[in-house]
Amino acid sequence: MKDISLHLLDIFENSAKAGATLVSIGIRWSGTTLEIRISDNGPGFPDSVRNDPVNPYSTTRTERKVGLGLSLLEEAAHQTGGRMILGKSELGGVLVESVFMLEHPDAKPVGDIAGVISTSIAAWPSLDWIVTAEGVTTEVFDTRDIRKELDDVPLQQPEVLKFIEKQIGEMLSPMGEWASSIAPNFNSPK
Repeated sequence: MKDISLHLLDIFENSAKAGATLVSIGIRWSGTTLEIRISDNGPGFPDSVRNDPVNPYSTTRTERKVGLGLSLLEEAAHQTGGRMILGKSELGGVLVESVFMLEHPDAKPVGDIAGVISTSIAAWPSLDWIVTAEGVTTEVFDTRDIRKELDDVPLQQPEVLKFIEKQIGEMLSPMGEWASSIAPNFNSPK
């Protein structure tokens, strides 16, 4: 995968396919470190992969016999001197926490995280999403609040998606300023 945001898309798809109804994404940046924490309220790792969820040949996929998402994310983090931790989420499902050292020459560009999140909201409209950005300040975005305000208007309406992407992009814009000053291969969120 070309950038970190595409790894996130793969993890979001895992949550959606597992039957989660809530995905929480925490993004924190400090110094030269980017931490991303994804948790869901799905059923957790199934028995067939619980013992080794990073093994690409240990998968629940039926369309092919390999599942590379977690192993590729782990490799991307390790290439920078970072790490990936898997566990049980405080929401009851899966927790995927990854840390990237962006000053490392092998660090991938971060990519368009706001775009990936808004695309995921459109792709899986039954999921609710909480996005927390921590840097200089802490901001929280929650689709449940938007659903209350919009009544019956679906989140995947183009105008609503533009608003969502803009809101998340504004939350993450300080991250772009921070990262571009310390990591030349960072792609600023839109």
